[in-house]
Amino acid sequence: MQHNGRWHSVDCQTGAMQPFDRPKRLTDALAKLEAFSESQASNVGRRLDFFDAKFENALIEHKGDVYVFQTGNNSSNGATRDTVRQITHSPDHAKELAELSPTGRHVAYIHKNNIWVADCESTEVRQLTDDNDIEVLNGKLDWVYQEEIYGRGKFKGYWWSPDGSMIAFLRLDETPVPRFRIDNSLMFAQTLEETRYPKSGQPNPTVTLHVVNVATGKIQEVSLSDYAADDRLVVRVGWRPSPANQVVFQIQNRIQTMLDVCEFDTNTKKLRKLVQETSPAWVDVIEEPRWLPDGGFLWLSDSSGGRRHLYRIDSDGKRNALTQGEWDVKSIEWVSPDGKQAVLLGHQSSPINTDVLRVDLISNKIEPLGEATGTHRVSVHPQGQYYIDSYSDAKTPSQMWLRKQDGSKHRFVGGFRNDRFEYIKTGEVELFEIAARDGFALQSIMYKPADFEKRSESAKMPILIHVYGGPAAPTVENTWTHRSDLWHRYMAEQGICVLFCDNRSALGRGNSDTWKIYKDLASTELRDLEDAVQWLKQQSWVDPERIGIWGWSYGGYFTAYAMTHSKSFRAGIAGAPVTDWNNYDSVYTERYMNTPQANPEGYKSSSVVNSAKDLHGRLMLIHGEIDDNVHMANTMQLVHALQKANKKFDLMVYPNNRHGIVDPDQSYHQYQMMTEFFKAQLLGH
Repeated sequence: MQHNGRWHSVDCQTGAMQPFDRPKRLTDALAKLEAFSESQASNVGRRLDFFDAKFENALIEHKGDVYVFQTGNNSSNGATRDTVRQITHSPDHAKELAELSPTGRHVAYIHKNNIWVADCESTEVRQLTDDNDIEVLNGKLDWVYQEEIYGRGKFKGYWWSPDGSMIAFLRLDETPVPRFRIDNSLMFAQTLEETRYPKSGQPNPTVTLHVVNVATGKIQEVSLSDYAADDRLVVRVGWRPSPANQVVFQIQNRIQTMLDVCEFDTNTKKLRKLVQETSPAWVDVIEEPRWLPDGGFLWLSDSSGGRRHLYRIDSDGKRNALTQGEWDVKSIEWVSPDGKQAVLLGHQSSPINTDVLRVDLISNKIEPLGEATGTHRVSVHPQGQYYIDSYSDAKTPSQMWLRKQDGSKHRFVGGFRNDRFEYIKTGEVELFEIAARDGFALQSIMYKPADFEKRSESAKMPILIHVYGGPAAPTVENTWTHRSDLWHRYMAEQGICVLFCDNRSALGRGNSDTWKIYKDLASTELRDLEDAVQWLKQQSWVDPERIGIWGWSYGGYFTAYAMTHSKSFRAGIAGAPVTDWNNYDSVYTERYMNTPQANPEGYKSSSVVNSAKDLHGRLMLIHGEIDDNVHMANTMQLVHALQKANKKFDLMVYPNNRHGIVDPDQSYHQYQMMTEFFKAQLLGH
């Protein structure tokens, strides 16, 4: 932790704090190099993310080159000996996604879409792959793989073996993928940004999996012949911890209705299937195997009726359920070194709570740890004696506690400074449930003004509904703050109450509820939303003629869909909306809709563009001009359709912004404009 601007280590049991010297030693070592100024070296030492997990090695990229800091002990006198080396000497040789090997002996990086490796001792640099085609990526992910499969901003597509002797990597051939061009209108001379972007139904990059031996440079291809080249996605890659010659990967078909976990032995070249998941709709990529000492592993699966639970997969492939019931496991946070216990996060007490649960992997006994309410995020000590718990609920600002393994509080670490709420007038957020027409409980949040009782006695009040609505993407959680929290509190104080209400497919409760939307996005979600509107209309204080709606991204799509398929909304704002699923990327869209070729009616019925003529209420569209995720073409297509249907609407475009409006001045403009829009439409001023 940082104290008075310096890093310290803290004894969990006693709380004794002492300076943690590794960052300072790194700073001192770098400051001796001519390439680093004192301030540059100091800036590096303020961060811990340069270090590996054991704080024995640090990788620093500076002025186009790679430096490695290593700690060690002088065997003659026991003194600490630190070394720092400049590993590369090619500042004009672009280096991407650099990573130290687990042993600290090598650094791998990407240059011109090929994998290179540098020896940390000799500083010898070698090229391991040699594709000269700019459309072929080795060890680097393309746009759709990072956005929809490995995670936004994660472009690294290679993985070191545990002993650092081999690298598994993906090879992506983007040749078949169509190009999409984005124009930035702020430039005097036109500039076009070009991306390989596969829309639904269009070709994906062709993916193959390879392993390269770092010492010899020999490359072997993992056979994926059981999976057609145009019908596969390699969605996770890793290694079994021991022996270190076995690559473990997850592979899906294009529309993601199945998932296989496979193991490839680099010595024997044999491929073995460990797990297969199938679904009537789609299979989510959840986690990688969590390995156990006996060679088996822990695995999360939705296979039991769509509820997400924990399973033990034995070395012979036998599957045993460790948790069960009408609730869901969210994640595996820790597994004991002996493989007998695990700590999970789950939604056992309520769909809106995130509970900390300890599971005995022998008896299957589940024990809640800490408070069985609110939202918890944890970091567990490697041996499990303690864990750090970041906790909040709707009435409690975030607190961080060091807890013992039984969940009892051991020491307060820190808390959220809620001084901003001391200077604004705001009511408490209310958590409750709304019953859908079939009795399903829709989780909800309501923002009301501090003087709600006085206001509601004198006049009926308008409501603004904030939506996202996408599959397994809840907005309602028992936590201190929520999406656009301060703005929603402000709107409530202006006299516009704000409602969040998650449709059943957004709850994130495994997939038993989410699968209902398969091949027909928004129609089921809208039924739940209209049930929430009906509930609002039954409240004596609600003005049923002044209900607004707004959302961003999928929430922008859902807003536009609702206003073209329902007469319940007086006004709405759709930010960065998908307006026709033919426009969006293949991996996300086909997961929920199949392909346009296989499901033409679903694509037609879910299109907002096709329904523009049915717009009811005043709609405002907002989009960032250089959005590389949901292209502005979505909004332009809807604009054209609305104009052809002679529908009145509002439009605001934010130049030089992508999927979110991040420029501070433009963001202020956005929220000020949204405030004025809803005041005019729902308050009449």
